Amino acid sequence: NGHAIGAGFFLAQVCDHRIMTTTTGIFTCLPELDLGMPLSPGYVAIVKCKLPKKTLRTVVLEAKRFSPQEAMEYGIVDTI
Repeated sequence: NGHAIGAGFFLAQVCDHRIMTTTTGIFTCLPELDLGMPLSPGYVAIVKCKLPKKTLRTVVLEAKRFSPQEAMEYGIVDTI
């Protein structure tokens, strides 16, 4: 119950089923990308396997913060 930011985002991606709460203000993102830090090869391998290509591009190139509804639409979570 809370944000999935940075390593929490990747930890959630290795799970078989991802559930996100609809609590106001909850989001998921990769702040490393906002800071210009490269993703580690292990993290890249995880998201390449788990996320659709369109979502991967949006996550990496835009460093977008996803609300629960957006995360569901983009395939980051399975249930809200």
